Amino acid sequence: MMLNYIVNTLNLVLIGIVVVLGVALMITLIQNQSLSNELQLDDTLRTAELIDTFKGKYSDREISEFYDSKGIPYKYSAKNGDTYVDLILEKDRIVLKAWSGDGDTLCVVSNPLPRDILDNCPLKW
Repeated sequence: MMLNYIVNTLNLVLIGIVVVLGVALMITLIQNQSLSNELQLDDTLRTAELIDTFKGKYSDREISEFYDSKGIPYKYSAKNGDTYVDLILEKDRIVLKAWSGDGDTLCVVSNPLPRDILDNCPLKW
């Protein structure tokens, strides 16, 4: 009789531990998903800010937009004579590239900040 009481008590304790661990795991998963969503939103807002800065900076030039097969823009290119500045939206990074028509690369900035665009990549040309 006493042995049954001890076994039942231990079973209840184990069930309680499993429930607590399950709840803790669920909370962790929810927090991770929330953090992931926040990071995606931050990336989207940062990309939008870079595109707006790029278009504002080079509004006096011919700006071409290039789209993939799904209609999603992947490159913005500003042309001035034989000099180009591209804002390239890659899957895992953004690239700001200035180059001349003869193929000379003037500058490349990976994951630029808006100030890199405003500072002419950051070269003066």
